[in-house]
Amino acid sequence: MGRAKKKLELDEDATGWREMAWMVGLCVLLVAAMGVVAWYVVEPAPPRRVTIAAGPSDGAYYAFAQRYAAHFAEKGIELEVLETAGTPDNIARLLADEPEADLAIVQAGVAAPEQARRLEALVRVGLEPIWLFHRADLELDRLTDLRGRRIAVGLEDSGTRFAAKQWLTLAGIDPQADGTEFITAGNTESKQLLDAGEIDAAIIVLSPKAPLIETMVRNPRLALHDVRDARAFARHLTHMTPVTFLAGVIDFPSQLPPRDTRLLANSALIVGGPGLHDGIVQLAIDAAKEVHAEADLLGDPGRFPDRPVGDIPTGAFAEHYLRHGPNWLQRQLPFWAATLVARAWIVVLPMLTLAIPLFRMLPPVYNWRIRARVYRWYKRIRRLDDRAETMEDVEQLKLVQEELAAIEQEVRQVRVPLSYMDQYYDLRLHLRMVRTRIDDRITRVSKGGGGEGNGAGHGEGDGDGGETEAAEGRRTAAVPGA
Repeated sequence: MGRAKKKLELDEDATGWREMAWMVGLCVLLVAAMGVVAWYVVEPAPPRRVTIAAGPSDGAYYAFAQRYAAHFAEKGIELEVLETAGTPDNIARLLADEPEADLAIVQAGVAAPEQARRLEALVRVGLEPIWLFHRADLELDRLTDLRGRRIAVGLEDSGTRFAAKQWLTLAGIDPQADGTEFITAGNTESKQLLDAGEIDAAIIVLSPKAPLIETMVRNPRLALHDVRDARAFARHLTHMTPVTFLAGVIDFPSQLPPRDTRLLANSALIVGGPGLHDGIVQLAIDAAKEVHAEADLLGDPGRFPDRPVGDIPTGAFAEHYLRHGPNWLQRQLPFWAATLVARAWIVVLPMLTLAIPLFRMLPPVYNWRIRARVYRWYKRIRRLDDRAETMEDVEQLKLVQEELAAIEQEVRQVRVPLSYMDQYYDLRLHLRMVRTRIDDRITRVSKGGGGEGNGAGHGEGDGDGGETEAAEGRRTAAVPGA
């Protein structure tokens, strides 16, 4: 007997635990589904390997890209450096149907409008002057003096050629109209042709630190053109900046160059192709800060890197990162850890947004579901009670009595937690009370009393009518809807 009682108590407790476990499980499932959706919506982790299109292997862009690669390697990402023909080639590789590069170093102003709209400028890393060297025996006051001359303007599909043609065209030099000849040659070949006297001038776009520039400045057979109207040119070519190449900046004892020389300089940018990951944008900007923060021959330390200028729009994340720098998480954790935590937080936030109200709703929903196991019977009981009040046929009353007995049998199978047993036993007492009322009604109808009250009927039930009637008086107020 004791074991049976203990088993019954365990069954009643298990009922509540099962109900709560089912509800908690449903909430966890919903929250987990939200997490899965958020995980697929959030930006994926940065790729482990990216590619940068740089330029010729003997150029400054290629050397810069090699230094960027070292910074990327410290953060656990491989940066492959591609040798290319120059800026136009770099842009083409970024925008190919199957892109060959994720990043590129380019000159501002070279991209066509439809190309610029598809690119994302990350940071400006410096200025590259447009050097115009000519034979020292050639009097060259203004660019128009080059009409009818042989001019090296860089290789096909190079940024040098694009900038040179922009500049010369603006100055009014037209090979088809004035007999000027544009010679296709790279930087080194241009220097050799000029030194040999086979051409009259050469336009080179190159960093002032490049050894080739120092070699040409030291060559007594060559002269560097002073662009007196550089500011006026910059008003038309807005991606270019007027700069001054100071006297003696290359070699003070030799006073090279011998005088301050005004030049036009093009902006060098790091750009990304469509869909570039924010983490790669961050690493590229950080690498630029590490490589380009020192002073160069054209500017003070700390001037670069800075916000991009030119025709290629700056990306939203790059703009924010340049203005505000890394956030607290990125300052405290390594790159991969910060990226993982940031992605996890983006997933956890919607999960918390859903989980908090769901779990706050659990207690009232649990209470409602358990109470519903008891109170759902009262509608049927009340309907049977009302029907019996108006019946004058004993057979019909007995059918109601049988239906009530069936309800009592079903109620005996109901399991509720022990903390709700008071409501369960209230239900059983109310069932007994209604059964007694129907028994009394049958007795009265059988004796022909109809609906009139008859005190004699109260003692003819199942032997406990008086006790039940007293119970009815005590509990009538507890019947829902009574």
